[in-house]
Formats: sequence, C-alpha cells, structure tokens
Amino acid sequence: MRLEDLARWRQLVYRLFSLIFLYPEEERLETVAIVTAVLRAQSAPMARFPFFPQWRRLLTSLADLDARPALEEKYVRVFLHNPEGAPSLPYESVYVDPGRQAAGWMVAMLEREYAAAGLALAPSLKDLPDHVAVELEFMSFLCRQEAEVWSRELLQDGVQALERQADFLARHLTRWLPRWARQIISADGEGIYSVAAEAAWAFISHDQDLIGSLLAQFQKMPEAALGRKGCQVSLEERPCSGGCHAP
Repeated sequence: MRLEDLARWRQLVYRLFSLIFLYPEEERLETVAIVTAVLRAQSAPMARFPFFPQWRRLLTSLADLDARPALEEKYVRVFLHNPEGAPSLPYESVYVDPGRQAAGWMVAMLEREYAAAGLALAPSLKDLPDHVAVELEFMSFLCRQEAEVWSRELLQDGVQALERQADFLARHLTRWLPRWARQIISADGEGIYSVAAEAAWAFISHDQDLIGSLLAQFQKMPEAALGRKGCQVSLEERPCSGGCHAP
C-alpha cells in the first residue's frame, strides 16, 4: 500500500471513530453507514495487522446497528447518565485531571492547537475541544494533510506530518483513551459502544507504533534524500508494543 493510500485509509478510520462517539443523530448515522461501507471494501490489506480482529468485529456490528431510539438511549446511558454507576464521560480532562484543576487550561491549549492548524469547533457541535470525537476528528484532519503531502511526493513534509500525528497521540489520546475504553466496556457489555471502544484503542495503539516505525525508517535516510521526490519506504507488519487488545 502506498503511503498516500495508507494515510487516506487512516483518515477515514479516525473519521469513523469520531462519528461513532458523537450523539447518534439521523444524518450522522447515515454518514457512519457510508464510511463503514467504504472501509469494508478497503479492509482486506489490513487483515495481517494485530488490530484486525477488533476492527472486523466493529464493521460487522455497524452493519447491524440498533434502531435509532434504542441507540440514543444507549448513548445517554453509557456516556452521559448511567443510573447504575458513573457515566463514561468522553472528555480527556476527566481522566488526566480528575480534580479538574487544569481543565480550563487543557481546553484552551487544544483550542490553540486546532486554531494553529486553521480549524475551529463547528458551532453546531456545542461541545468542548477535549471531547474524544473532536480529538479523533483532528487526527483524521492530520492524516488528510499527510495524504496530500504524499500525493505531491514531498518526503520532508511527509515526515513532519507524521511527527505532528505522533506528538498529538502521545500528548492526548494515548494518555486517557485506555482508561475511558475500559469504563465503556464495563458499562456497555457486548454493545456497539463497547465494541467501538475496544476497536478504537486497538487501532490507535497500532497506529502509534506504525507512525513510529515509519519515522524510524525515515531517520535512517541521508538528509539529502529527504529533500527529493519519490523516495520510497517499506511498510511492514509490526506487533503493537502498546497492546492491540482490550485495554
């Protein structure tokens, strides 16, 4: 798989996870169905990677979603108000700053990071910058930028795009998503949100390792090669050092 194609596939995967973890409005679910169909058609090359069992299970579950009213009720119970226990609130600050002493600083930092990339929260979203769906959508945006760079065969810019992704994952999603996913799995049993949470962590864990592997290959290249167009690297299967199973 070419690096451009891989980046575009990863862009869609992050986009799908972002949509799943937002409130299941009708138009949003229609988009989920479209993106799922595209990804099902493109998943065969990923079958050799460790996250694939969780990924295949998610795609199968998305093909047989509950009716919208039942899904809305489940979303509220899992993420917003769980009468049987604490809800799995989908915000980074809840998990990395339990005392909520620095939540405002974190939100402001993320807003600045999005703004630096030319982005702002859509007014219709009415949510915070540290919502999991927003962070996942930002990763989707970064993957799209990477794909556009590879399409122009600008290797140095491609390396910088991967470094931005690695930095964002390390500073945000990988810090809190495992704990959040565990809560969802506990609250939702075999439900769709449990399946999605397990698949999201399996994918993100592998993606972090994949980005690291690609960057390691680029670092071995002579500096002059990074300024040339059309330079190739190999994409090899690697085990997930962070673990690609349920967190």
